[in-house]
Amino acid sequence: MAAVPDLATRIRAVAHGDTEVWTPPPVRAAATVALLRDGEAGVEVYLMRRTSTMAFAPEMHVFPGGAVEAEDGPDGSEESFRAAAIREVEEETGVRIGALADLVPFARWVTPAVEKRRYDTAFFATAVPAEQLPALVGTEASHARWVTPARALAANAAGEMAMLPPTLATLGQLDGHADVAATLVAVSRLPRPALMPVPRAEGEGVAWELIDYHSGATIDDLADAGLPPTWGMGLG
Repeated sequence: MAAVPDLATRIRAVAHGDTEVWTPPPVRAAATVALLRDGEAGVEVYLMRRTSTMAFAPEMHVFPGGAVEAEDGPDGSEESFRAAAIREVEEETGVRIGALADLVPFARWVTPAVEKRRYDTAFFATAVPAEQLPALVGTEASHARWVTPARALAANAAGEMAMLPPTLATLGQLDGHADVAATLVAVSRLPRPALMPVPRAEGEGVAWELIDYHSGATIDDLADAGLPPTWGMGLG
């Protein structure tokens, strides 16, 4: 088996359309859930820190979630994304979401073609039932915490909490609302194109742009994608 090129080589290959150097892997459906509660400092979200041994996004702070399985329903269907979200939340935190309808879809992200594992991930938000308390279940995360979106974003900027660009974007979408109820209403109104960062050749270097995965159109205005005006991809 041929060795996998390093990330810089993969980025250059994708930017130049060189499939002999790197053929992007297929995209697998996945779902993740921002669990919300009203805290003393405002709306709080549950973030887990993935262990250093995870094959995808090691040591990153993420919402609970994972890949869609055959048991969740027809591949790519809305029902399968929701079923996977409910299943993964229970498997990773012990929280039982009452029904598919309790999940509010508010974002969708596709892993760039430069990565060794790729997912088409539906992001949902929901209020944690008052009688339930999330706890780490299994071995995928080393610790977890409740934190306001604003505090999480500040901690990332200070180098204290590592996160992928989609997590930062969705935290920005969850920030600034009076309570959980208002947050869910606000994010339910956001546009939800499937967003994917793409490297493009630019002179001797590479520049990143954001596209709508399904149409291929470039996203020039962040507002068209429901993204916070201050968000940036944070990619080289």
